[in-house]
Amino acid sequence: MTAAAHTHLVYASFFLDASSGTRCSFISNSGPRHSVMAASAPSTYTKLPECLMNGGLHTSLTNIVQNGHSSMNDEVQNGHSSLNEVQNGYSSLQNCTKTESSFDEGEAMLKLVLDLVLKTKLVTGMSTSEKVVNFKHPKELKEVLLVGVERSGCSLEEVEEVLQQVVHYSVKTQHPYFYNQLYGGIDEVALAGAWVTEALNTNQYTYEVAPVFILVEDYVISQLTNIFGYSNGDGIFAPGGSMSNMYAMVMARYKKYPDVKRTGVFGLKPLVAFSSDQGHYSVSKSASWLGLGMDNVVSVASDSEGRMKPEALVEAVARARARGCEPFFVNATAGTTVLGAYDPFHQLADVCAQEDLWLNVDVST
Repeated sequence: MTAAAHTHLVYASFFLDASSGTRCSFISNSGPRHSVMAASAPSTYTKLPECLMNGGLHTSLTNIVQNGHSSMNDEVQNGHSSLNEVQNGYSSLQNCTKTESSFDEGEAMLKLVLDLVLKTKLVTGMSTSEKVVNFKHPKELKEVLLVGVERSGCSLEEVEEVLQQVVHYSVKTQHPYFYNQLYGGIDEVALAGAWVTEALNTNQYTYEVAPVFILVEDYVISQLTNIFGYSNGDGIFAPGGSMSNMYAMVMARYKKYPDVKRTGVFGLKPLVAFSSDQGHYSVSKSASWLGLGMDNVVSVASDSEGRMKPEALVEAVARARARGCEPFFVNATAGTTVLGAYDPFHQLADVCAQEDLWLNVDVST
């Protein structure tokens, strides 16, 4: 299932374990910085920020901090160091103070962005008289764009010029004549949410670092599972459809051989996956990443409308078993990339139940 939630794509793959009833694991993405990651707290930190501000512990630290114990340049008493000057919670150490003018420039830059977005109608709707894109070939565009990295930085006027160039030469996805099957445009609500999310600049490792976003994530997943009628569904956010399909294949392999998580695939029969000849290439890519091999993804014939043939799947599974392989995964598609075809899910689910296969419905192509 792919749903365009304002500017962001929500990738959600649901998986039917036909042999033991329905199970659901949604894998979705609603924007940057929202990937669920496995993380552990390091025991050794190599560097702290040079300034600890806003009334916290003000210290003059060296760069190296090991095992939570700092090596300080100056004597620290009662949690405060002998800084040259501390005013309003900000230290006056060299190279780590933001002057009043720099804060003013930052605020001005943010206003520039807002004014540019409104002026060019990136949100409120563009006129059909405007171009979808002011196209230039790569070599020409490189000569025009003000792209570079320098020590001296740039002025606010130069920032404004660069921003204008970025908008001018970019594809206007909000244009009435922009047609794409996956994305297009944005609205005020989505943009406001994206700006606040980026301003907070957090990650979703744990509830402690992102309490609000963790609850939002949990709510979105629960709503998605409820839509499909799953009472015990669960899920995670993923960067996109390709990763979602790979996660599906990982779960299918674990369901077939739980010990593979510890012992690996050594000694197992070659695992074989099946996908329509109209299916997405990410299935083969996932097989490559997981060490199954692209040759072990079998292309199943489709009908004149681009839908996988259930009888062709049955024959393909039988041939794989006859070769001494272990079929374990079937990828069905809800809306193929070229024809927009929907595979016959109920019939495929019956085949998977009979053959003890995991059925993944790819709804993000």
